[in-house]
Amino acid sequence: MASKPNEKWGTDITYVTTGEGWLYLASVMDRYSRKIIGWHMSDRGSQYASHDYQKQLQVYSMIGGISYKGNC
Repeated sequence: MASKPNEKWGTDITYVTTGEGWLYLASVMDRYSRKIIGWHMSDRGSQYASHDYQKQLQVYSMIGGISYKGNC
């Protein structure tokens, strides 16, 4: 539980199937306000495992975590 804004964020990727293939919606939620503070739509699905993503977590002293399906 967060006690102030921007103390903890939660992330999720939603997979949407279309007639042309899969789309991926990645979102970031502030755990204090429960507002979506960032999102990105893509047609690729390896965002959280990528080297660039992991590097950005380190740059901003963030800790990545994986939760179970439907827990956002």
